[in-house]
Amino acid sequence: MTRAPKEAGVGHNGGPLLDEDALVKRLVPRVEALEEEMKSLADDRKDLYTEIKAAGLDVKAFRKLIQIRKKSREEHEEQLAVLDRYLGYMDKS
Repeated sequence: MTRAPKEAGVGHNGGPLLDEDALVKRLVPRVEALEEEMKSLADDRKDLYTEIKAAGLDVKAFRKLIQIRKKSREEHEEQLAVLDRYLGYMDKS
């Protein structure tokens, strides 16, 4: 789908409309750089978990530990209480 170029004028916030060509040329490299950084970080994380496994640690438990540390103590305790209640339902069947 080809879009007609926007004419220069006033944008929704009262400022001048940005030239679409210039905007694309400015934003594409930024997105590409961020995607490269994200790939590099993902590779680093993969290497770290490989190191964790090689050290003899349980990777699933380690991931769970990281997940728990992201939450507040109250939120974690609340989730444990709900899980305990659900496990109790399973014991009754």
